[in-house]
Amino acid sequence: MAGCSEPAPVHVLTPSAPMRRVVNLTALAVADAAALAAAASAAKETVR
Repeated sequence: MAGCSEPAPVHVLTPSAPMRRVVNLTALAVADAAALAAAASAAKETVR
């Protein structure tokens, strides 16, 4: 992705993906976002 300072997770769905895959991928994206937020928070704590 252009303009990003570090790589971000990319989640791709095909148009034929069943609803279960959409739900599972949504849960995975939420978990990835939470992990990235926790890592960023921990990095800020070590800087202080």
